[in-house]
Amino acid sequence: MLLLAKNSTLPKLTRNGRLFLGGALLGVLVFVLVFGVSTLDVTNDAFCRGGYIEKDIQQHYAGWLFYRSSALGWPLGVTQAINAPQGVSVAYTDSIPLLAVLCRPLAAALGGTFQYFGWFTLVCFALQGGFAALLCGLFAEGLAAPLAGSLVFAASPILLERAFRHTSLGAQWLVLAALYCYFVCRRQSRFASRGLFVINILAVGIHPYFLPMTYAVTLALLLEYAVKQRQWLRPALFLGGNMLCTAALGWALGLLYGTATSGGQALYGYFAMNLNALWNPAGVNGVLYSRLLPAQNQVGGNYDAFAYLGLGVLAALPVVVVSARRHILPAVRRHWALCAVCAVLTAFAVSNVITANGVTLATLPLPASFIKLFSVFRSGGRLFWPVYYLLTLAAFAGLARLPRGAVWVTLFAAVQLWDVSPALIQRHDAMRDAQTADAFPTEMQSSFWQTASGRYAHLESVEGMQADSLHLALWAADNDMTTNDPFAA
Repeated sequence: MLLLAKNSTLPKLTRNGRLFLGGALLGVLVFVLVFGVSTLDVTNDAFCRGGYIEKDIQQHYAGWLFYRSSALGWPLGVTQAINAPQGVSVAYTDSIPLLAVLCRPLAAALGGTFQYFGWFTLVCFALQGGFAALLCGLFAEGLAAPLAGSLVFAASPILLERAFRHTSLGAQWLVLAALYCYFVCRRQSRFASRGLFVINILAVGIHPYFLPMTYAVTLALLLEYAVKQRQWLRPALFLGGNMLCTAALGWALGLLYGTATSGGQALYGYFAMNLNALWNPAGVNGVLYSRLLPAQNQVGGNYDAFAYLGLGVLAALPVVVVSARRHILPAVRRHWALCAVCAVLTAFAVSNVITANGVTLATLPLPASFIKLFSVFRSGGRLFWPVYYLLTLAAFAGLARLPRGAVWVTLFAAVQLWDVSPALIQRHDAMRDAQTADAFPTEMQSSFWQTASGRYAHLESVEGMQADSLHLALWAADNDMTTNDPFAA
């Protein structure tokens, strides 16, 4: 028992502690208002089976079910039940491999239905708000302005667009945490950030798409330090050690094991970012993220590169450019490597297939070997996210430095939330609908599926059945079967 003296007090939180806690609570508030609390019941898998917004979460859940019932082996994240008999890592079913490995003993102890996607997403929103508050706190005094800014990040359109749809991609706090570490280290004239080291390793255990984002920020920090201090060896050793540890976790989780080719028909350039992405509020399945701006036309897979900034950010950026015009060029010079990696990430996101509205402006020729290499991250539009969050941060920081900055930031946050509120309501309704029995009628209505339950050990998917592959996968997982079902990608 801890005994406190009569006049003793518990230690007070530092400013950073209060910022992080306040931002995290705001992130939790956004999550609860949009998604409710039903997803936090680990025995509730209705929204996983129902296909919230679209079918992808069925893939995530099926991968977990197969992995949970498979024999534990090495690498840790591999299940032999998918792509049988070779097997595949649950990283390629987007089942958050690190969490799948950690939750497996808990699921076995509890028995019955167990899903971790609700708690994972709640933690992502909390960390999004927490790291956003810390990041904003570097550019504004006090608590009010940074916390108002953190609310903009916690209700970010690109976060809401991915939450529970591409569940693992909800961990966008990794990008914010990397940017926070970058700016702190730059101010302290150091490169060895334990935070960045851990963030890069965690990224491979959550979703490999975060690796080029967080490593781009890391590389910018190391380059700027090396050039300024004329020291190359230690930054190079730091980068090499970080990459080695990242690769080790990826190997342990099975990212180098087996093959996964489903959906690979669309190569790099298809899921590219349209040049109108920053002001196009059109989300997937008709969700509109703006009260004022209309949906813009897109080409092919541009929808996956959704990057609507929100009316608050769009209105603030011109004001900031004008008010801070004398400071922009010096800032670019100071952060030249960060600007360079942002330019590279933007070019990769736009891709060699340059689109604007509903038109393909140009298709730049690339060697087949480059297309094959870049197709490892074939949804290249996602790599714009660090730039997206830096634009949001620039809007906040510029307003915060105006006279009565806290007032301007509060207005900025209010306009942003007002603008995206229709999407918040639509996402709320979609989560409610995904958990009602009649919201997701299965294609597998034949009585055969009931009579076949428990009678077979393996399900072989052939051409013509693959349109229902996720229903087949869930059915096979429920019946302790193996499958060659090509739903890993």
